[in-house]
Amino acid sequence: MKLKLTYQPEEQEGAAAVLAALSRLLPGAKVRRDKSKAPKLAVYLTVKSPKPVAAVGKTLDKTAPLGYNNPKE
Repeated sequence: MKLKLTYQPEEQEGAAAVLAALSRLLPGAKVRRDKSKAPKLAVYLTVKSPKPVAAVGKTLDKTAPLGYNNPKE
């Protein structure tokens, strides 16, 4: 999954709040900032797909977002 957040310099505070929220939801995300298209600024988040689920219904990826894990864990 790839996400792109584009904002103006005066929107930096709101963009930082959005980035912080996404970082909590997607802890393994890689963040890349791009300032080459001034005055617009951009932040790119890249998240690898969750690992496959084992036959017993448990995810193999312990960092998977909520909802992927077996509730009995």
